[in-house]
Amino acid sequence: GGTWSSNFPTVIGPDPTNSGFSDAFVVKVNPDGTALLYAGFVGGTSYDYGNSIAVDAAGNAYVTGETWSNTFPTLVGPFLSYSGGIDAFLIKVNATGSGLDYAGYLGGSSEDLGTGVAVDSANNAYVTGRTGSNDFPTAVGPDLSFNGGLYDAFVTKVNAAGNGLIYSGYVGGTAWDEATDIALEADSNATITGGTGSSDFPVMTGPGLAYNGGDADAFVTRV
Repeated sequence: GGTWSSNFPTVIGPDPTNSGFSDAFVVKVNPDGTALLYAGFVGGTSYDYGNSIAVDAAGNAYVTGETWSNTFPTLVGPFLSYSGGIDAFLIKVNATGSGLDYAGYLGGSSEDLGTGVAVDSANNAYVTGRTGSNDFPTAVGPDLSFNGGLYDAFVTKVNAAGNGLIYSGYVGGTAWDEATDIALEADSNATITGGTGSSDFPVMTGPGLAYNGGDADAFVTRV
């Protein structure tokens, strides 16, 4: 999540100090819920918010969210430079919570938000969300061009080292499209879900192949 509190409880944690306006935070609670095993801030000098978390078999935590900070902490990471507007971010916190294994931006020159993250058995991370950037980083991916409108959903696979993209692309039509969550199958195929206002959202098989009108339809897409 996110916090504006300079006195947010910290225990070990990747960063014990609030860096500014609002920071994301990551907290690990013991099994019976009676104590914090680690807790700390992650952020720069502007607005930072964590939206989703996943944990691998070794206990490392993967967090995605959104940042307005050009001073967001970067370490390895898929992209180490702020692209402008709002960027999504992806960080990996080590199992003890004492530091970051990688941290970086994911976005283009407009608004980019990470809303869901998952991790496979090989520790590749999968991020989904929404982007209004026609220069969002793409690599292979289901669709390499921005489809117009307010924003498209995106789905991105980051390698285990956190320093490169295995695939990354847009999912959407010409109105607005936003993915809100992601899940993996045993074979590491990714399924994303969210909402769309696009009557031309790409469909193939699926439970409903025609846009049903109204303000928005839900969607489910397997990559």
